[in-house]
This record gives sequence, structure tokens and C-alpha cells, in this order.
Amino acid sequence: MFGKFETSALRGKQKGIGTGLFAGLCASALMGACVGAAVTPKDFQSGAVVQKAVVENWTLSNVGVQIPETMNVSTDPLERYPDSGQIVWYGDGPGDVKAQVANLITESVSHGVADMLVGEEPVELVITLRQFHALTPRARLSNLQLGVHEIVFDIEVRNERGDLIASEDGINADLRAFSGFKAYEAEVRGATQRKSIRQRVADVVRRWLAPWSFEKA
Repeated sequence: MFGKFETSALRGKQKGIGTGLFAGLCASALMGACVGAAVTPKDFQSGAVVQKAVVENWTLSNVGVQIPETMNVSTDPLERYPDSGQIVWYGDGPGDVKAQVANLITESVSHGVADMLVGEEPVELVITLRQFHALTPRARLSNLQLGVHEIVFDIEVRNERGDLIASEDGINADLRAFSGFKAYEAEVRGATQRKSIRQRVADVVRRWLAPWSFEKA
């Protein structure tokens, strides 16, 4: 079973929200979270494998995000190592964490491809979340730069009839997570966890869909 979050990819302005979690930043240097995953440049295996001319005729009509109901949410900000299967996200403050994460993924995908998909054929990108494991507030206090935001998802491209055009499972969007004073410095210059994750997911989805868009002119 899935919790479905379907949001128009082009509706309204996107918001980047960061929270400062550093009141006791220099008071301790605790071990980070999410230290078990290695960040690899091999984010996916096949890519969309769709001809450039076909992709350029698409227009993004919607981004659908599915989160399995079996994925529980971390609720203890003082925990160092939440279970890897839990959704760990404190970057938007109190609220419905699954909805927050779905909104972040929706923004990320739209940010990555909406400017490129401006053709005639409407398509929907459907993201099924498999892992979303950022840092807890306690882990972000660590000055040991060991943290990783672990993000894994499946992706589908469907036309307006619902037909599957392209898909791939297990896409990896992990990225290194700042902690300790480096996290504080990043927040000060506006590079929040939210913005960093948003850009990383956007880049991975765009490269999966249209690798030629990264080619140098």
C-alpha cells in the first residue's frame, strides 16, 4: 500500500525552507547518522533510454509521489542512528513529515526537468520512495563529517492515458551531509539541507531522463 501525494509540478512557486538546529552547535561533537552508505557516482543503471526527439516533445503535466505505508517516520530528534528504513527528515520543522518529503521530491523533480519538458505530449513522472534518510538534529551537531543523506527511489514516465513509457527502480540520490560547524556555515550562506537535497534529486532525475542535457556545448 502507498500513501499517494500528487501535486501539479507547475503549480505555484517553489519554496526552499531551512531550519536552524544549531543552538548547541559547539557544545558537543556527536557521532553522525547515516554513516553506513557510500556515496557513489553510479546513480542508476540504464536511464530512461528514450530518444532525444521523443523526450523533447514531452511536457510535464504532473509529478506523483508514492510513499509506502510501511515506511515509518523518525520522531526522536535526539536519536543518533535511526533505523535505515525510517523516513528521517527534520528540515521543514514540525508537521506531516511524509507530506513534507513528498513536497520536497515534487519540487526537486519539477526543478530538474520542467524547463526541458515543454513539448506537446503531456507526461507524468511518478516517484516511488524507497529510502529517505537525512540527519537527525543530534547527528547534525557532530563535527565528524561522516553523514550521508540516503535517498533511493523508483521512477516511471507515463503518458496521459497512463501507459508506461519508461521506468527504472533503485535510483540512488545519496549525497554527503554537512554537520557541525560546516553545517552551520552552509546554513548561513543559504545552502540548507532542503536546498542541497532538492538540487541533488533534480540533477539525478534530469540526467536519468536526458543525459545529453549535461553535455558541454
